[in-house]
Amino acid sequence: MFRRVSGQGAQDLLVIAYAFDPKSMVFSHQYQVICKLAEKFERIYVIANEVDEGAMKPNNVKIFDLKWKSKKWLRNFWALYESALPIMFRSRKLVIFSFMTETHSMLLGPVTRVLRIKHVLWYAHTSSPFRLKVAAKLVDRILTSTQESIPDHLENRTLPIGQMVDFAKFTFYEDRNYAKKNTWIHVGRIDPSKEVEVLITLFIRQLATNPESKFLIVGQATPGNESYESDLRARYVSNIQSGQIVFKGKQSHDQVRELLNQSYLFIHSFRGSLDKSLVEATMSGITVITRNDAYLKAFGGLNGEFEVDNAAQAYLQSQIYCWENLSDRELLLLAKRRLEIALSSHSINEWIEKLTSELRR
Repeated sequence: MFRRVSGQGAQDLLVIAYAFDPKSMVFSHQYQVICKLAEKFERIYVIANEVDEGAMKPNNVKIFDLKWKSKKWLRNFWALYESALPIMFRSRKLVIFSFMTETHSMLLGPVTRVLRIKHVLWYAHTSSPFRLKVAAKLVDRILTSTQESIPDHLENRTLPIGQMVDFAKFTFYEDRNYAKKNTWIHVGRIDPSKEVEVLITLFIRQLATNPESKFLIVGQATPGNESYESDLRARYVSNIQSGQIVFKGKQSHDQVRELLNQSYLFIHSFRGSLDKSLVEATMSGITVITRNDAYLKAFGGLNGEFEVDNAAQAYLQSQIYCWENLSDRELLLLAKRRLEIALSSHSINEWIEKLTSELRR
């Protein structure tokens, strides 16, 4: 009754995703990846927590909306099995790609093991929840962006394939004036791990020498961290009222690109996995200052430093000082050097080819 399904030559792909929504600030890349994968497989089934019903989709893509509800675990599990099991039993040439959905992988893993269906998980985060540890024992392969973007205990089971950034959406802004240094930007989730308060402290310190500066904070609080954003807004209310600090909230990819093009410094303090926003900013040509280990290993610091001091403010302050003292020509050359690295290691087309190769292996 059980069958052996090889990844080699598989024509049907089941993608488990967070969202199928081109307007999502956090997960629009999943929509884009699924549309590109549709060119590689005969049929694609997508099971997603959230679905934009009006989104355009290729003809060979069928969508199942879980309508995932926070803390409704029994209801969510049932919806997942109800959607996935018929596909898994019906399709005779199936491979499964879990797109940063380690919970779903853990739940479906026993079934894929019994049916011997190839199951690949994409995971790019240094946190190691229990559900990931279980999923890691059940899937056939784990893919990630960089070796620094995965828990150490999974290193031997993981294949780094870079990030998936579309250069067509984040093109190098040729008209950027590197001599200007009065607009800072940060893009990402607003939660304690991002150390946004550290970035604001550094920005306020710079106001003493450049009082016309502005800091754009793009993104929204993650569920459960709403109080963190509220506390930041309350603590820096005078700077917000004066227009020096601007919380932009959720923005589309097109809006983020425009904001990057209007800014002169992308500042970032998260030391976990390689944030996609770092690569997007790099592709746009803006100067990037970060203490992210994976980024610094690949791209280097402004003065060539690769090692990061554990004291966030001290390291970032030293990089800001370096930025302020580099000429516009030096910053342009740095941006172009970093762009070449980003294009060679983190373009979405190369990522799709590597992913497809692994799925068909």
